[in-house]
Amino acid sequence: YGARPTYKKPSETNAYNDAGTGVTTNQDGTVSYGARPTQNKPSETNAYNVTTHANGQVSYGARPTQNKPSETNAYNVTTHANGQVSYGARPTQNKPSKTNAYNVTTHADGTATYGPRVTYKKPSETNAYNVTTHANGQVSYGARPTYKKPSETNAYNVTTNQDGTVSYGARPTQNKPSETNAYNVTTHANGQVSYGARPTQNKPSETNAYNVTTHANGQVSYGARPTQNKPSKTNAYNVTTHADGTATYGPRVTK
Repeated sequence: YGARPTYKKPSETNAYNDAGTGVTTNQDGTVSYGARPTQNKPSETNAYNVTTHANGQVSYGARPTQNKPSETNAYNVTTHANGQVSYGARPTQNKPSKTNAYNVTTHADGTATYGPRVTYKKPSETNAYNVTTHANGQVSYGARPTYKKPSETNAYNVTTNQDGTVSYGARPTQNKPSETNAYNVTTHANGQVSYGARPTQNKPSETNAYNVTTHANGQVSYGARPTQNKPSKTNAYNVTTHADGTATYGPRVTK
C-alpha cells in the first residue's frame, strides 16, 4: 500500500500533517502519525504544546501561566512530560493568610514556608509588636511595649522574653499608696518587693515617735519620743523610747 491521503482525513487522533510528517501507511499495513495540531487545542490539562509521537504516545509542554485559576494560587506552573505538575512561588501581594504572613513560598513538593508576620497594628494576647513566624510555624516574641502599660504590679519596665516569660523592673515610687506608707519601693525581677524608710514628717504613731525607719525586711525601728509638751502619767518630761520599744524616764520636775 502507498500512503493514505492526508487531506480531508478524518482521524481518531485528528492529525492533519501540521508538522510536515503527515500520515503514513507502511508496507506492512501499520499507520504512523505526525504531531497533533497545537492551535485551539482543548485539553484536560490545558496544555497547548502537545506532541503526538509516531508510536501514539503524547507529551505535554508547560501549562500557560496567565489568567490561571489554581487552588494554590500559583502562577508559575509547569506540567512535565510525565503529567506531573510543579508549582513556583505563590504571589505575596494582597495575600490573605491565617498567619497573616505575606512572604509565602510554595515549593515544588506542595509545601509552603512563611516569612515574618507583619508587626504594625498587630493585635496580640501578649501585646508583643516584634513578632516573628519561623519557617516551621513557630512564633517568637520580642519585648512588650512599656508605655501606657497597665499592670497588676504597676511595673512600667516590662520585658517579655523569647520563651514567653516576663520580667519586671522597678515600680514607680511617686504617688505610691502603700500599706506601710513606704515611698521608696523596688520590685525586683523575681517579683520580690523591698521597701526603704518611711517618711518621718507628719507621721501619726501609737508611740508618737517621729523618727521611724522601715527596714528592707519589713521590720520597723523607732527613735526617741519628743519630750516637749509631753503629758505623762509620771509627769516626766525627759522620756526616751528606745529602738526596741522600751521607754526610760528622767527625773520629774519639782516645781
